[in-house]
Amino acid sequence: MEELNQLQNKVADITLDLLREEILDEQFRQLQRLQDDGMQEFVSEMLSLYVNETEKIINEMDSDIVEGFDKVDAHAIQLKGSSVSIGAKRVANACQTILNCCKENNHAGGVEGLAILKQEYSLLKTKVEPLLSLEREIIALHRSTNAPQNR
Repeated sequence: MEELNQLQNKVADITLDLLREEILDEQFRQLQRLQDDGMQEFVSEMLSLYVNETEKIINEMDSDIVEGFDKVDAHAIQLKGSSVSIGAKRVANACQTILNCCKENNHAGGVEGLAILKQEYSLLKTKVEPLLSLEREIIALHRSTNAPQNR
């Protein structure tokens, strides 16, 4: 039980740091509260899915920006929506910058916005990996002890 408490405290500390740095926002806390209500793997599954899909979308945007803004715009809308829903504030803001450039037909700004998006995504991925690792440890510990998971 002590190990579980330590892991949960580490998750809370990392989450606070991510909120302070505005990498994540209050929406992420809402997701964590859903997990508290009994869906033990919810946050780790959502984050893992988000990270995998975001990487694919950014790669597609990178390829598509050479051809123009049509596909980039659609990808930016999709990525902004998923970023907002997971609480990835800085990634969502970068997507909005790209959307603004698409609307203004500002190709140079769009290319620059995509570079910023890549940086923000890379930062997010680096910062949430320890959180994902801790969540997996908590799930494994919970399963092995069959103890109720209270956060």
